[in-house]
Amino acid sequence: MGRIPRPLLIGSTATNYWYPEFRKKDVDCYVSIVMKLALHNSKVDTQLATKTNGLIQICKFPYERETEIDEIRMNIADPEVLLMIKRAHLEFTDRWLKNVKDYIFLRNKGIKPNQHIIELFRTRLAYLRKYRTKPNKNMKIPEDEQELSDAVENRNICPIEAAKFLIKKAGIDLLPMT
Repeated sequence: MGRIPRPLLIGSTATNYWYPEFRKKDVDCYVSIVMKLALHNSKVDTQLATKTNGLIQICKFPYERETEIDEIRMNIADPEVLLMIKRAHLEFTDRWLKNVKDYIFLRNKGIKPNQHIIELFRTRLAYLRKYRTKPNKNMKIPEDEQELSDAVENRNICPIEAAKFLIKKAGIDLLPMT
């Protein structure tokens, strides 16, 4: 049996570690079942990392930086991993506009993951595509950012198509996942 991977700090706190101008809102982590139990009464929002959902492989990746929160040592996700988390979430309606803006922020910092990191996220994206809600319809993409966000949240437009529109408007490219 292999070692239990440390929790992986992700989200705004991890992004703020690398880029202090980025908002720092909450503490999010990918964790093993053992760490999920250890953190159950803490301020840390946890998502269980398993082989099936693709997160355990991401947690086991070698990270250079670490921190301690609630007396638990955690690895800090590298900017390339943070970018790929955002990239994977662009196809779904949950907090869609925030994910698009975060993706654009990281890409504007010049972040581009290597092929190994992209491969790690293919399992994750396949899992999300299987279990996350997809839009019911596909309407014309509105120009207004709030209307676009509302259309995605109401499942009237395909999130990835709307994301492509805003990312192109920002003058950057969408990293391919296939």
